[in-house]
Amino acid sequence: MKIRPKSVLQNKAAKDNLQDSEKNQFSVNNFVTELERKLNEDNPNLFNDLKEEIENLSEANSNDDLMKIYKDLLLNVLEVLCKSDSNKRVKNTLHKEFEKIALTEYRVEGFESLDNLLIEIIEDQTRGYDVFLKDLKNGLIQIKESLAKTAVEIDEIYEFTSQMMLKLEPHDIPQRKYIYKLLAERLSSISIDFKFVSPEDADFVDPVYHTVTIGAGQRIKKGLSFIVIEKDSGQVIKYGKVKAG
Repeated sequence: MKIRPKSVLQNKAAKDNLQDSEKNQFSVNNFVTELERKLNEDNPNLFNDLKEEIENLSEANSNDDLMKIYKDLLLNVLEVLCKSDSNKRVKNTLHKEFEKIALTEYRVEGFESLDNLLIEIIEDQTRGYDVFLKDLKNGLIQIKESLAKTAVEIDEIYEFTSQMMLKLEPHDIPQRKYIYKLLAERLSSISIDFKFVSPEDADFVDPVYHTVTIGAGQRIKKGLSFIVIEKDSGQVIKYGKVKAG
């Protein structure tokens, strides 16, 4: 079976990836200028120290590494500020810059509806959050590239999303459930023929929609694949695999 994507989403993955790269480059190139504009009046010494550190990092590393470096640097500065009596506005400004750069590192164009959840995950810093976000990003890129094709196979999308969800399963990230819900809504809006439903929308296993592949019992602990339903007939095309307990 094939998904018939809406024409507005017929962009080529290579073009989209180039645009993502250009956005990352723009953010890096304007990083110091933005900080100077926002921080210099409040705390010039902090800005000068930060600027010198950034310039040293820029000389020693390629642009591919700078996003992570800047993010880590800002996080370290924030940790120091939180232990001091520094200006609250400075803390808030650095926090927003940290969020902006960290989000740019993990977001995938076309899935902007996930941005707020990604920011929450970055802020919470639950154990393993960075691995979770990297695996999520890689999965979304794979899905995006598949959706860029003229004719998209439903089996391919189901397989790619299932592979992604299986990789994300070991991580106990509270926002995961809501990410799956929004992703299912996004895929449903793209497809004319099929509706995607997150298996984590339900609390208990329903044999009409779910199949247990890990664990035992009736309570759904984690989703491992989307439920796919034909919009016209309501027929379940793909069951939602779940981990039960």
